[in-house]
Amino acid sequence: MTVNTTAGMLTQSRIIRGVDLALSELSPWQQKADGWTVELASTLSEQRLGAGNWCSFHFWKGKGHKGQAPTVADLIQAVAADANYLESEPEEVSYVTGKQIEHNVHKMQTLFGVAYWNRIRSMEEEELTEAFGPFS
Repeated sequence: MTVNTTAGMLTQSRIIRGVDLALSELSPWQQKADGWTVELASTLSEQRLGAGNWCSFHFWKGKGHKGQAPTVADLIQAVAADANYLESEPEEVSYVTGKQIEHNVHKMQTLFGVAYWNRIRSMEEEELTEAFGPFS
């Protein structure tokens, strides 16, 4: 058995205000929050998806953030926390939410590779900010 140790490094990011979802698809909290679309590209995703194809994530911040955009580190930390929660408390997560988390994890694995994504998931907030801050 061979283990894929390829690690993708971020090359580009875009943070766009708004999400491309119908209002009926959003929870009541999401309808009141500020929605953002975060698009990321890496050396590995460009190989897997082709140049110009980015992994896209929806991200919400409460109104208390006064419209401040999320950072790439914020997004990565949120997806990692969701993945860790799904693994530790799967019965507490609805089927739909669990599938959304799994889909985001798959996109992170496309960006970073499985081994590097697992390493990222264990990073502290300060490490994530240092590693991904330049992309925000």
